[in-house]
Amino acid sequence: MKQKLLLKTMLLLFALIAGNSSAWAQTTIWSENFDGLEADATPTTPTNTSYTGVTYTCTNGVGTSPGSTKIQNDNLAGGASAPEMMVGKKGSGTGAAGGKFTVVIPLDKYEGTLTLTYYQNKQTLKVSSPTAGVSGGQSLKPSEAGKQTTTFTGITTAMTSITIEFESTTTNNVRLDDIVLTGNKASAVATPTFDPAAGTYTSAQSVTLACATDGASIYYTTDGTTPTNASTEYTKAIDVYKTMTIKAIAQKGDDYSPVASAAYTIVSFEHAGTEADPYSVADARTAIDNNIGITGVYATGIVSEIVTAYSSDYKNISFNISADGLTTSDQLQAFRCKKGDGGSDPDVADIQVGDVVIVKGDLTKYGETYEFAQNNVLISLEHPTTPIIAATPTSLTGFTYEVGNGPSAAQNFSVSGSNLTEDITLTPTTNYEISLAEASGYASSLTIAPTAGTVDATTVYVRLKAGLAEGAQDGTISLESTGATKVKMTLSGNVTAPEAPNFTWDLSKDETATASEDELTWTSTYASMSIEKGSSTTNANNYYPGTSGKTYSSTRFYTNEILTITPAAGYQISSIVFTATSASYATALQNSTWTNATAVASDKTVTVTPTNGLSAISATIGGTCGFTEVKVYYDTTVPVTIGADEWATYVTPCALDFTGLTAYVVSAINANSVTLTEVTSAPAGTGVILNAAKGTYKLDITDSPTAVGTNELMTSRGANVAGEASGYDYYVLANKSAGVGFYKLQNGVTIPAGKCFLAVANTSAPEFLGFGGDDTTGINAVNGEGFTVNGEFYNLNGQRVAQPKKGLYIVNGKKVVIK
Repeated sequence: MKQKLLLKTMLLLFALIAGNSSAWAQTTIWSENFDGLEADATPTTPTNTSYTGVTYTCTNGVGTSPGSTKIQNDNLAGGASAPEMMVGKKGSGTGAAGGKFTVVIPLDKYEGTLTLTYYQNKQTLKVSSPTAGVSGGQSLKPSEAGKQTTTFTGITTAMTSITIEFESTTTNNVRLDDIVLTGNKASAVATPTFDPAAGTYTSAQSVTLACATDGASIYYTTDGTTPTNASTEYTKAIDVYKTMTIKAIAQKGDDYSPVASAAYTIVSFEHAGTEADPYSVADARTAIDNNIGITGVYATGIVSEIVTAYSSDYKNISFNISADGLTTSDQLQAFRCKKGDGGSDPDVADIQVGDVVIVKGDLTKYGETYEFAQNNVLISLEHPTTPIIAATPTSLTGFTYEVGNGPSAAQNFSVSGSNLTEDITLTPTTNYEISLAEASGYASSLTIAPTAGTVDATTVYVRLKAGLAEGAQDGTISLESTGATKVKMTLSGNVTAPEAPNFTWDLSKDETATASEDELTWTSTYASMSIEKGSSTTNANNYYPGTSGKTYSSTRFYTNEILTITPAAGYQISSIVFTATSASYATALQNSTWTNATAVASDKTVTVTPTNGLSAISATIGGTCGFTEVKVYYDTTVPVTIGADEWATYVTPCALDFTGLTAYVVSAINANSVTLTEVTSAPAGTGVILNAAKGTYKLDITDSPTAVGTNELMTSRGANVAGEASGYDYYVLANKSAGVGFYKLQNGVTIPAGKCFLAVANTSAPEFLGFGGDDTTGINAVNGEGFTVNGEFYNLNGQRVAQPKKGLYIVNGKKVVIK
């Protein structure tokens, strides 16, 4: 037997190596790694000549400055080695289209799904198949270069070939390498069958397997794994005594059937569902979920809630039962329950919360409600004497308000009780308050008195108190009465930070801070606005609500007057909205001459968007116009974009917090290098070096930046600077042959305004200034994978780092960057 098993295992291994069809390992239909091809070649057939009938077509991009589809001696896709295929970018202009690498591959009785794997770089590549009946593929721009997987479905044995297209869809060349297409061939061996069929059962089952192919052997698993001929061979019925999935495969010779799968669910009940042994509520819900054991059954529980009061006309009542009479999340409803047929059966009119009952009927689910269907009957009723408190629901969520705008909206729950000897006392935690009325009467506790020992369903309102701090506000409400089990409700809420702040100047009222014949001004904590007299002789304050001896309901701006809005330090204006008294006035403001902003009018509204929200915005008014309101929106963050090199210089427009990326200042310039000091924040006007993954980051404006000390990284102070002028050499940050660092500019090259640079007295300055001590010549760019070093990592503060992540480190006295 052992020899037979060993032989079959060896046959399977041979089949996997040889690429023969099997149900558990897909056959390689075609692969390509472009090895042996020369740069700039445009192949028409595979490099592996064993793939007969496979053809390639290379199509270049279309448009102005398109890319070519050809072989490149690079390894940008992340494959095993160069060369690789470059799929040409699309050009610009009318009719532009991306290049394509198109492959036609013969198929020989494949069916189901084909799996395609390939490597690509970080550019968008559309992978698709125009073959009739085939669907699948993807259009992908991965975050990292490397292996990708996609599938094509709808493959039938009648298909003689499949066409696959790799297409660049953007103005970027795409690199492609190490392509593999696999699939399953149709099998001549029949799929195994199961008896009894998969399904839900209330007792253990004896499952037999069969195959319609004479002489086929069957192998199976019960642990969810895919069977092989090394799995258990089927020789006798399988005992299924618990929930499991059987997977089976048949083999005859070197051919294998598809894998068959059958899931068996064995439902176990704690009780039999008979009158002598009725279901628990949990049993009844299990029976409903599995649609088994649901007809003419009995269930018992404690009445937790009266859903519909007893009807004397129809002689029925609807109520919920649960395991303890308190839990209301896992209940069973007796819908329109009636008195049983027996003369001694109890009357449903006597049912109260807290009663222990037995009900008979058919179980079902209506929407989300587990229930006995209509025409169920009450078999047994017992009135307990233990005090009971019930609450529905037992948890409330979603209490919220913005800081300073409390309390929250109220929510409610229902309280009831039976067999009570004392009041029910309800006590919330200190961050919540409760009342018996939605609009008033909120307090830190309340009591509900029973009538004849019973509290009928009573609505209680709860809300989050006003005046709480920002953050999560979880809490509870305790419900207590003498002798009763305490009920504890859970509450969850949140006090949020204010939304993007905004404020309004009401120009229909006199809200001016100062007024003179030449100027009106308005101020706030966040910005100031002024309208100054221009070349016109009309006084600036002639027409506004505060004009002496006159009554106006708006404020007018006049031709050639100068409007200026200036944000306060630390605030960034995102937009300004003017409300005009007429559409023509709105158009006049839109057509004014704007500085550091653009304006768009729509009916009576003009929306002004700053170019730089941290700086003043101004306009020379283009025509007389009147306004009733100016609303200013602002935020407290500044967007900063880091490019693909993951390094950038930046001049802080205001005091910023650098949480989310790494920032350095140049604290010294040495003979062959610069010394960097890491900073977590910096004042306005500071030149910093930023290091982070490619992306746009929102940096918080801070009121308390860290002083950066000596900082030799300068800015151009608003004007272009020419390299090697006025006795200085100029250096800019770049990533070139020597690594990331500062490279000397050629004579006469200018630095754009607002950019960072180093100005070094031109005595004997080198061509390159690296990061670190005088012996450092640059930064090694390390991708992190497989990187080992005989030494310890230290950060720029000299602290040893056990598990370095992305960033700049000192190793063996040198600086390295881990990306």
